[in-house]
Amino acid sequence: VQPYVTLPVGGQAIGAGDWSAGMVLPVYYEIDDRWSIDFTGQAAAKADQDRHGRHVDVSGVVGLGYALSDAVTAVAELSTERDDDPTGATTQTLAAVSLAWQPTKRTQIDLLLVGGLNDAAPDARVVLGGAVAF
Repeated sequence: VQPYVTLPVGGQAIGAGDWSAGMVLPVYYEIDDRWSIDFTGQAAAKADQDRHGRHVDVSGVVGLGYALSDAVTAVAELSTERDDDPTGATTQTLAAVSLAWQPTKRTQIDLLLVGGLNDAAPDARVVLGGAVAF
């Protein structure tokens, strides 16, 4: 279990205006040398959009991964988030697929494609990222 707290250090344009706190529960299980399954749940007391208090925000992501090779992994995920902000509660449901390529033991390049499954979710996203271990 990973607890967290966010503090209001950003200005009006980028900050939430109040503190938030929550817990994340990441679970990962290797089924065999190729297959894995994961779940990440989160519950938070999130700052209200109107900057006057907090509300409940819960989410869950479940994924199924497959190692295409020692260096390339593919993952399919489904996620849902319920945000009970008093200015307008929403539920977003998304589906995603990703590829992670690890060309060396210290570097990784990721490609993520996300599609919204309901009206509250963004239609589509494409994300390209990477990581370097120091």
